[in-house]
Amino acid sequence: MGEILDLLPQWTEKAEKRGLDPLGIQNSGVLLYQALLPGISNVTLRMRYYCYYCWVSETYARSGASDDFEAWRTWLRRAEALYALVAAYAEETGVGGTEWANGRLAADEKVIDFDAAASTDRSQKLYLRQALGVFGGAYFSQMEEMGLFTYNKHGIQVATRELGKRAAVLFANAIGPDVAKLLKKRIADASVSVRDLERLIGIAPSEIEEGSAECEFYEMLLFADADAGSENARSRSVSAVSTNGTDLRL
Repeated sequence: MGEILDLLPQWTEKAEKRGLDPLGIQNSGVLLYQALLPGISNVTLRMRYYCYYCWVSETYARSGASDDFEAWRTWLRRAEALYALVAAYAEETGVGGTEWANGRLAADEKVIDFDAAASTDRSQKLYLRQALGVFGGAYFSQMEEMGLFTYNKHGIQVATRELGKRAAVLFANAIGPDVAKLLKKRIADASVSVRDLERLIGIAPSEIEEGSAECEFYEMLLFADADAGSENARSRSVSAVSTNGTDLRL
């Protein structure tokens, strides 16, 4: 008589996998349109993030930036948490952290202190759990692909000298010096009042003025001249134009 085999199921150790597609079912589709639209993915939902992050990087650099990665991460996470609060106040969608932001707004606080929420302390109620927020989880790799971001010698993500800095300037010009000054101060202080949120509405994702230099910049990124630029830019241009009216929401 042969050896009796143990055919009982062998369970592996339990693991926690977060996200909308934990089994990777969407991977083949994602790879296809990443080839067609380099620099755009299924999680880069709002185009204005591309200039906002460049402004965040440039403002950090011009504010006596430290080479310490933790200092940069703190600044970035505060910028994202504040953007989520503004987006929630403006009833916008497609912005990371708005579930947390809606909860804070519902609490009817006169001044919202988001220092703890923007930290990486897991004992706090964080706006997002990812260490580098939406920037690290969704946008950085795409902006790097587009030539908007790169790494400096200290391993910190920075806006590129040409395209990235141009994006930062366009965002600053679009929101105006007073709003830019307020935005910088609110990020630095990690607190904001409802009155300030009203004043900051102009930074919201949908507040891109049609026909503005900022709007034209996004169009340039999406619909780059097929006879110029990199191979990825040409691929993105041809694919975007081929949508023939499909909503590529700014």
